[in-house]
Amino acid sequence: MRLQDIHYTDQPLKEAFVKKFLAGDLAGAFDILEKNKQLDNKKFIAEVLNYVGTALQTIQNYYYENVEDYLLDLNNNFNILINNFIKKDNYKDDIVYSKNNFVIYNGEVYLYINDASTSGNKPDNTNYWVYIGLRGDKGNYGIGVTMKYTWNEQITYNPLDVVYYKGIYYVAKKQNTNIIPTDDKVNWEIFLKTKPAYIATTKAESMIVNGMVWFEIFNPYTFAQLDALNYTWTALDSKSLSWADIDRGGF
Repeated sequence: MRLQDIHYTDQPLKEAFVKKFLAGDLAGAFDILEKNKQLDNKKFIAEVLNYVGTALQTIQNYYYENVEDYLLDLNNNFNILINNFIKKDNYKDDIVYSKNNFVIYNGEVYLYINDASTSGNKPDNTNYWVYIGLRGDKGNYGIGVTMKYTWNEQITYNPLDVVYYKGIYYVAKKQNTNIIPTDDKVNWEIFLKTKPAYIATTKAESMIVNGMVWFEIFNPYTFAQLDALNYTWTALDSKSLSWADIDRGGF
């Protein structure tokens, strides 16, 4: 039900309604409302009053009876969602994956989207995974090298191709296939050593490094848990808690 005020063009109908209503011709007044469809969402009648009253009562009941439980459920569900944003490294058929896990498959990033936890469904199965990418199709160019991303034994690499293998970037010295990257100076040479960035879900910041994505896990108290701690206002005030501290819980 979407109500609105009358329009300028409805003014004659309003005047006719008021005239009949004040004259005691209630049947004639309400006949104007019934025969003019443009007034259906503008007439303030019993049906509208009942609708508004029911809506207000629902809001009041929902707030007083359920809002705390509802917000707690939202918080718990959000924590579960964040906790599932876990990097599972390279995809493996024998690992059980859950919704929001992400893996590396053929050098690309995929996110698990199915509600059911399963194993054996490869990332190219769109019923279970969505392709994230996070890399260009042709590789990025700079200082003469070509980024080829994760090393693959089936790919033939040309001089100045750069691959990622076990945490290190290597540059090809000459064309090669199925030669594991090492710093042998013949086929491969170390191009760059770097601490890999990743997505982490933890309570503490101690694991954070530049370039990573960090979701902080909050575990706020319920009212019952806080009440069980038997804090006085003086004791709480002495802790100098910020709102962020209160959200995290554990104080």
